[in-house]
Amino acid sequence: MIGIAILFIIFGFLIKYRKMYFLIAGYNTMSKEEKEKIDIKGIAALYKNVLFGMALTIIIGYFIAKSIENSSI
Repeated sequence: MIGIAILFIIFGFLIKYRKMYFLIAGYNTMSKEEKEKIDIKGIAALYKNVLFGMALTIIIGYFIAKSIENSSI
């Protein structure tokens, strides 16, 4: 589980700070005119925040499950 959280953090970092926008679903299939209409920096920031939030939720859930010794959570 922690591995998936780390993967989300890496993807969020790559999308926002390394400008790997091709990781955003559907962005590559847009025409050049459609891409110009979109605020890709805003979308990248949103993706980063969402991916970091999901990673944090996974990490917190993992440690809660470990602390109460219930791996089925």
